[in-house]
Amino acid sequence: MSQSIYVSEKFQADPVGFLASVTDLTAYLPKLRSRPDALFLLNGLITYRSLSNDRKIAYMAYVSGLDDRSFGSKLYSLAALQVANPYWYSWGLTDIELREFHDFNADVASHLKVLGVSTAASFSLAKGANTFFDLLKTGSKESAIKLAKSMTNYDLGEKAVSRFTGNTSKIKAGGHITSYLTLMGAVLYVCAQKDSARAKEELLRRGLLTIDDL
Repeated sequence: MSQSIYVSEKFQADPVGFLASVTDLTAYLPKLRSRPDALFLLNGLITYRSLSNDRKIAYMAYVSGLDDRSFGSKLYSLAALQVANPYWYSWGLTDIELREFHDFNADVASHLKVLGVSTAASFSLAKGANTFFDLLKTGSKESAIKLAKSMTNYDLGEKAVSRFTGNTSKIKAGGHITSYLTLMGAVLYVCAQKDSARAKEELLRRGLLTIDDL
């Protein structure tokens, strides 16, 4: 496994600040700046999955022994979570994994958009996920249709049904199904968009973006 080095001017100007930002550790930046081992801690975290087993053990032992227990626990948990699910943190992915992660999510978002799935300006991932969860739990058909219309482009799904059936009674009968699928598609669409954007940002940091990515 390999990871390209960061090519950003910000990294070259302030490596500790840049890596703390990349790993969402800006809250610990004052502590990091005061530590002579800051770059070791941050680079070890980012490249953790690419380290040999003995180096992984050594890194975990090192952060566990930090005098600042809270900071050490944070680093330990971030390293462990990379092993549990590498795709939670794009900065911990190898170049190949990062490229595949970006391309997969970009393709998912593109295909869902082609199928007519998109979202209204008021749509948010949390709102869509919570709404979909509640609707599946309660099974309210009227609420499902109402919310799908207000939060997504539900009308495109309705038009697609009419194109294939030409039967308004079937459209009405299947309205709640269309709304469920539309909401589910919208949630997946936003997730894929966010993951693709996150991966693209990391590709940019590593200087791996291509013309096709833009």
